[in-house]
Amino acid sequence: MPYFTQEIPEGLKFDNQEEALAYFKTTLLEETPLGNLYEELHEVEDWNGFTLQATGLNNKELSLVLDKADLDSQDFQVVSFNTYGNDKELKSEDLIKTLQLLTKTNNTTLLIVNETLNEVYEEIDKGSEHYLKDVFTGREQIITRIEIASDLQNGITLAVALTDEVSNEQVVAYIPLHEDLHVEEEDIKKTVQNFFLKSIEGNFEGNTFSADGYSLSYILRYAELNNKKIKLEYVE
Repeated sequence: MPYFTQEIPEGLKFDNQEEALAYFKTTLLEETPLGNLYEELHEVEDWNGFTLQATGLNNKELSLVLDKADLDSQDFQVVSFNTYGNDKELKSEDLIKTLQLLTKTNNTTLLIVNETLNEVYEEIDKGSEHYLKDVFTGREQIITRIEIASDLQNGITLAVALTDEVSNEQVVAYIPLHEDLHVEEEDIKKTVQNFFLKSIEGNFEGNTFSADGYSLSYILRYAELNNKKIKLEYVE
């Protein structure tokens, strides 16, 4: 009997269910608007542990999302790559190379973030006065998300977000990427430390509202959320 993909006659018609399944396993893949680019992306065996999802309008404008999650350690990673508005055909080898670099950078960032978090909490456990001890409920209650996003409007951004699974409070910071898509280890470490700093001293930078490379926004946010007094002092 005829087999339709919908209950109405306007649906695709096949002689039987097997023929319909065969169509969606082969023909649809070949006729995807991404063309061969779709196949070549999915032929990559390893995206540094990430899983790829690819959609798009054609081989110029596409939306790619690579994600990775470790539920035990509460680490979540995302790389989103959007070329909507692009008018030049994308070469698969260049695209794959870029995505591999971005996923590698994401992995490196997560590694350094977790190492720095462990170091900060070791200092807190030792009674260090350098860090605030109650920014989060505790080390085990921190959910970490590393996201790299690329689009034609904003370029490439790297965001580090830490969320307290108990209070749902979240802090987010953006870290600059170099042209070769790598990130400086020191920038990552300072970003994580910045969330916990009890005091900041250094030359004030008005454009970035920071001192000695540390943003003042997190310590002020902590004071506001926890009804704490602050002291601003001109040193020299």
